[in-house]
Amino acid sequence: MGAGKTTIGKLLAKRLRSRFVDTDEQIEKRAKKTVRDIFLLWGEETFRILERDVVWAASRLDHCVIGVGGGALLHPDSVADLKENGLLIWLRACPHTILRRIPDHSSRPLLNSKGPAIHRLLSQRQAVYGACQLAIRTDDLTPPEVVERILDACQKGIA
Repeated sequence: MGAGKTTIGKLLAKRLRSRFVDTDEQIEKRAKKTVRDIFLLWGEETFRILERDVVWAASRLDHCVIGVGGGALLHPDSVADLKENGLLIWLRACPHTILRRIPDHSSRPLLNSKGPAIHRLLSQRQAVYGACQLAIRTDDLTPPEVVERILDACQKGIA
């Protein structure tokens, strides 16, 4: 959230001449509701079930860039599925950057209070994000610079 996954994912997909799949968009299509409404009406547990199904389906696709919400990596099977057919990249950003990039928190169900919520989320998820094969801090980089770092890492076999 706020690290740049959608913007960077779309740019990366364009550079790779592939398509971009946003799992949140796929969840919304299946549920015919926004992520926010899913959380409000059905709760986080139902959202995570939908998310798991969508991540599984997306991980089976060939030649695409998949943008997943940070909570998707809380499910070990999602991590395994995403790694099986691709490279798992963690776009890192510090809380200050995330809050600056997401000025309107009303559409973010897990970000119900500015500072403490994002610090708590990042702290809780730190270990699972470490499962990613590549981590890039996006705080002081433009989206095209992040894409170049991803492509360079892949070309050098770092990732």
